[in-house]
Amino acid sequence: MQTILKIGTIVLAISLLVSCSSLENESIETLPDLTVNKTFSARWEGLSTGTKTSVSDDGSVWWRPAEEISVFFESNTSGGVKFISNNDTPSESVDFVGSISNSGNDYWAVYPYSVFNAFDGSAVTIENPSVQEAIVDDFPGTCFPTIARTSTRELMFMNVCGGIKFQVNRNDIKTITIKGNNGEALAGIVKVVIGADNNPVISEYLFPEMEVTLIAPDSGTFESGKYYYCSLFPSTLSAGYTITMQTASLEGKYISQTSQTVKRSIIGIIRNADSRIGEWTSSIGYESTSPKIVDMGLSVKWASFNVGATQLEQMGDEFAWGEVSTKNKYDWSTYKWSNGNTNKITKYNFISENGYNKYVDNDSYLDREDDVAYAYYNDMWRMPSKKELNELLTCHWEWSTLHGVPGYKVTSNKTNNWLFFPVNGDLADYWSDELDTSSKSFILQLTNTGKKITSDYRYTPKYVRPVYSDKMPEEILLAFGWNVTSDEIDLYEKYTIRFVCNFNPSTAKCPVSWSSDNESVASVDQDGLVIGISPGVATITATTIDNAFSKKCKITVLPFEDSFVDLGVTTVKWSKFNLGSSSISALGSYYAWGEEAPKDSYDAKDSYPKSWSKDKDPARIAFGKNCRVPTRQEIQQLLTNTDQVWSTDSGRQGVKIYKKGSRSGDYIFLPAGGYMEGTTKKDNNRCWYWTTTSTKLSTDFYDTKTAWALKAYENKNSEISIETTSAMRSHGLLIRFVYDPTIQ
Repeated sequence: MQTILKIGTIVLAISLLVSCSSLENESIETLPDLTVNKTFSARWEGLSTGTKTSVSDDGSVWWRPAEEISVFFESNTSGGVKFISNNDTPSESVDFVGSISNSGNDYWAVYPYSVFNAFDGSAVTIENPSVQEAIVDDFPGTCFPTIARTSTRELMFMNVCGGIKFQVNRNDIKTITIKGNNGEALAGIVKVVIGADNNPVISEYLFPEMEVTLIAPDSGTFESGKYYYCSLFPSTLSAGYTITMQTASLEGKYISQTSQTVKRSIIGIIRNADSRIGEWTSSIGYESTSPKIVDMGLSVKWASFNVGATQLEQMGDEFAWGEVSTKNKYDWSTYKWSNGNTNKITKYNFISENGYNKYVDNDSYLDREDDVAYAYYNDMWRMPSKKELNELLTCHWEWSTLHGVPGYKVTSNKTNNWLFFPVNGDLADYWSDELDTSSKSFILQLTNTGKKITSDYRYTPKYVRPVYSDKMPEEILLAFGWNVTSDEIDLYEKYTIRFVCNFNPSTAKCPVSWSSDNESVASVDQDGLVIGISPGVATITATTIDNAFSKKCKITVLPFEDSFVDLGVTTVKWSKFNLGSSSISALGSYYAWGEEAPKDSYDAKDSYPKSWSKDKDPARIAFGKNCRVPTRQEIQQLLTNTDQVWSTDSGRQGVKIYKKGSRSGDYIFLPAGGYMEGTTKKDNNRCWYWTTTSTKLSTDFYDTKTAWALKAYENKNSEISIETTSAMRSHGLLIRFVYDPTIQ
């Protein structure tokens, strides 16, 4: 049936931080404590169209048209029954209309209506938001909750909260935040009962919030001279309070250490609140899309919500490990750091068999540019390490529900703070920033029956809960090549080498800037890539973003001609390195015959050039006209007039080639790297190197599908087998190039 509830004057005289005393160094005007049913006239100016009643100068509150309340007569967790006022104009006393059973129980009501209001038979669950959007001369629309209980149909609403009435002088302030210096709860979700004095009393803090942020109307700025209200739970701020104000680029704080009390139904008035701030400092400003920094009393601070979310209970977005954007398909074929499967990893790998072209960087932690938390929020945000996830598990974990979403409420053992980890369905996985194996990374796995640290494949989609750490490294090591570290290195002119910062501890990864003190000798970009420009000496420096730590490496750039070895065979000299590498044992790049650049897949084509084009010679393109790929004849002369030994250099097998009769002098090392067919590497333990010479079917006809190559391997007798043989032109082979001084 339809029921009409008669609603008396809402008792909303309000004030803060006072027991009729004053805030430190501030004269406070206190509105009357209207804790009994009185009738006041409301002023008409400044009425807005929100769902909140209007506060008048004398502290009375009038109902706007079509206000909504939650009504309960028995336990209910989904907002109760919605009743709507039937007044056409603002009124002091209104009728609310709705349908509800007549059970004989007391009626309970909550203003404003919310689907998250609840009643358990003895207490109502309500929320005072921690982020409140300001309205001139009024409370924000969903703030300042009130409750009522009646055995009849006459409801008298009573205030749960107190508050502050602010006024500022500046016209550029965007947010005002207040918090108690002892971490007292000022907002959040609570249970409220009717106390012995028939007034509302908070009986349990379900999800307490320790600070309240008031955002200027329409995300603009507060207007000078106007009053704005902030709703707070009653509390004694025993160590005082802190008020923080932010503009678009500045932040100011006022800290009071005098104990103050927030009283139910009392509003404290702070005029010219910004005049208390002595100094304004640079700030990135308040971002409603950025998480709050939550201090759980651990080694790092935690984000209040997931990446991609804006509310505590939202799941946010899912990401593959090391990727910073979402996508429609998650598998190895779409994974950024793989060329198709678990054995073709291109970054973050410490097992050569899993690396694309045996790539290994021995990096187990995400770089900042691949950390989605840093990509979204910058500053000191990042993904947590396995150690930090384990540390979080030492807090108190309780299965709970926030705004109808199931998950874990995680409460600190050291502070009053908490986090909420939503669980989507039966399972929610959260990434760490740390590898378990080359193909898997550690995760925090949550279900409604438990939680654990495990690992899963890097390409799979997971959620991310960031951490905030201002911990800087104790030291930086510069790694290069095969993860070798040194304070001094040699680099040849025209060659490049990439530095990587290894931090100690590894969880203290942070952005660095790169610089060279002599860019005419060696330059460096902001990714740590160093290029040898001309012979000489330069110092490369990596510096942390706060300038607290730096690491230097002295680089001696040697003449380009010195990167070749004269093996006394022909007029050409042989490069010490494969094309695409600056390390003796590194494989470098794979090339199809006659093509000038590497590619992702080495597949057969319908036609091939009859002969090698010097204009498409990749060595010539990379290093100039005097560099080229050798001919078959030059390879044969090399093998005939030198000594070859199957050997190992820096953990990689291959062929060492010395001058004839001299195995203690200069040599070149050809690392074994097999060849590429399609996207698959084959014959890994053998050397395959191109020549520029086409194979012939007869005296007059060339085989356009094959060309001559060097092939070498260790045979069953542990002896070296080395020869020139034909190879498919479509296959990707390595290149060891030569320097030819006769080319003009």
